[in-house]
Amino acid sequence: MDQNDLKKQEQDQQLYTETFQAAARAEKIATDDDYTKYMTPLALTLKGLFNEYEIDRRELEERWLQDLRQWRGEYDPAVLKNFHPKRSKAFLSITRTKVNAVSARETDLLFPANGEKNWGIEPTPVPEMNPQLVQGLVEQYIAQTGQEISEEFIKQEINKEAKKRCEAMEMDMADQLVELKYRQTIRNTIKDGNLYGTGVLKGPLVKRQIVKRWLPNEQTGEWVTVSMERYSPWCEHVSVWDFYPDMSARTMANARGVFQRHVMSRHKVWDLAKRADFNKAAITAYIKNQKEGDAPLKNWEQDLNTLNRAGSGSSTTGYKETTSAGTSTLGTGTGAIKRRQKYEILEYWGYVNSADLIEAGVDIDEETLGPEVAVNIWLLGPIIIKAVVSGIDGVEIPYHVYYYEKDDTSIFGEGIPTIMRDVQKLFNASVRAMLDNAAIAAGPIIEANTDLLDTSEDPRDIYPFRVFARDGMGMEAASPAIRVYNVTSYTGEYMNMINFFLNSADDITTIPRFMYGDSNQVQGAGKTATGLSMLMGAANVTLKEQIKNFDDGITKPFIKALYHWNMEFNPKEHVKGDFSITAVGSSSLIAREVRMESLMQFLNYTNNPTDLMYTNRGNVLKEMAKAMDLGELGLIKDSNTIKMEEDARAQAQAEEKAFAMKLAEMKASSGGHVNPQEEGGMRPTMESTTPAELQGGKVPEVISAEGQPI
Repeated sequence: MDQNDLKKQEQDQQLYTETFQAAARAEKIATDDDYTKYMTPLALTLKGLFNEYEIDRRELEERWLQDLRQWRGEYDPAVLKNFHPKRSKAFLSITRTKVNAVSARETDLLFPANGEKNWGIEPTPVPEMNPQLVQGLVEQYIAQTGQEISEEFIKQEINKEAKKRCEAMEMDMADQLVELKYRQTIRNTIKDGNLYGTGVLKGPLVKRQIVKRWLPNEQTGEWVTVSMERYSPWCEHVSVWDFYPDMSARTMANARGVFQRHVMSRHKVWDLAKRADFNKAAITAYIKNQKEGDAPLKNWEQDLNTLNRAGSGSSTTGYKETTSAGTSTLGTGTGAIKRRQKYEILEYWGYVNSADLIEAGVDIDEETLGPEVAVNIWLLGPIIIKAVVSGIDGVEIPYHVYYYEKDDTSIFGEGIPTIMRDVQKLFNASVRAMLDNAAIAAGPIIEANTDLLDTSEDPRDIYPFRVFARDGMGMEAASPAIRVYNVTSYTGEYMNMINFFLNSADDITTIPRFMYGDSNQVQGAGKTATGLSMLMGAANVTLKEQIKNFDDGITKPFIKALYHWNMEFNPKEHVKGDFSITAVGSSSLIAREVRMESLMQFLNYTNNPTDLMYTNRGNVLKEMAKAMDLGELGLIKDSNTIKMEEDARAQAQAEEKAFAMKLAEMKASSGGHVNPQEEGGMRPTMESTTPAELQGGKVPEVISAEGQPI
């Protein structure tokens, strides 16, 4: 029997067990005021589908646990069990450094400090417009000009109106993203993607809010608070642990559906019962019959609980709460985390059969929607507590994923820990060997023959200038009672191995250490500011694949879904139109580095008197500032400031020229003498005469040889 057969057998057994348990629970409480009347075939079908997705995902859960332990700097229990209790258990996590560095760098590249967006919207090449709006534009033009309008002019006006609406829509969407705290949410999605290989963003969905506004009373004129209902977009980061997609698909576009698992406390479930879109009676009946909750601890949850509690142990020595055999003692006995009054709620987004949906009590038009319908269904135990058709046109499954590196054989991706797993193990093995060698080479190993030592001597009592009293006669007298052995230290050789694996980690992950501040490996021109800048630019380009993955998996589908949300729910008509979505994360990253290098070359090539007269130096400097994310700091003077400074310089030059001309005239009229200190006689003086006074016609004073004005 191969692995697939075993897997299928395990799935069948799991489904059989779930069905049997559900039937047993139903039979047990059938005589009470219970929830069984709310059970439907669709609910049982979806529960079975979730169990299937869960079983298919278990192999990945083991890998994620290894990724998390590797990032935290902890060994797997199976590995730790094989370590000798008196040898080093050090774990130096270079994985953590690289994951955190890449996450921070990607966030900076996708969300620059200057506020530049990593997305955009623009009208389609031939935008569609409301016929009534087009007719209004035509009638307005005819009324103003009295002329017939051409087809070409209509197209131009439509494009202008589409551009205007597009700009308004973009401003609205940018404001919504700020209110959504989009950047903070995305930071967690990027972190999960780099750590586990897959980061998940959910949304946009509709959030109903009651806001209070101060408005004047129509009768009294006094300002009063008025509660107003407001609908706004909403999104959230979904932990990869709570994300259960269709594992038979290799892309989200081909997935039949997705489950998101929620574990809620009892009061949170009651909050759902207060909402109009949930079945209050079904929730109430279920909670009354399951007062202590029904949320089981999954295998991975137990491992995470154990891992979190292990974090309280000694992380420097590697000796955590384990037995001498290396097996974990956590999560057992009174110290184990227990779950009380918690409920497992499954949120399903995907497709179901129309007939099953109608049977579950959802009123739909099967002829209009077809045999398969995109729905949102919430399950509490074996009952449906919410079932609606997907509420946003064009957004059937509102989950978007970012892959650090896509696995073509799975719907999930691979993260940095998986990629560098072997290098991290080899690096740790080298570190442990070096520490073990350094420990035994720190001092001599002493061999003591206790038969030859005096009974009063303790060979373990070692101190400087120690003298041992010994016995022995004949042949025994020739044998030393104490032998000293010095262990050779191989620290240098181990350091070479450690550096080799550090460099190998850089090569395998394409994440060089100088990206996060370690410049020890930088040599030659890289030690200069320009050289290091070029290296950092090259390192950014290596992230282009990850940025492209983010654009394709998150930016484009999410911003497109937000556009659909606004087209359906935004009350502002002037922002709506036929637009297309663009993601500029990867293109701007690559273009910025290439543009910066090209601008530097252009400046060097044109830095001569012949070429300068043909170039606009100011525009080149502005483009360089933009490429360096310095465009918003006002480092480049605007055209008005430059013109004012040029006019001031021209005026100063004109005044200086006029002064020189006036001075020349005075020299000519005074025989060329302008210094009153020369030989006796009368000389005009310039000491108290300004250029402006000369231009106004003032005649300089004439000073006698004695220095007195005449």
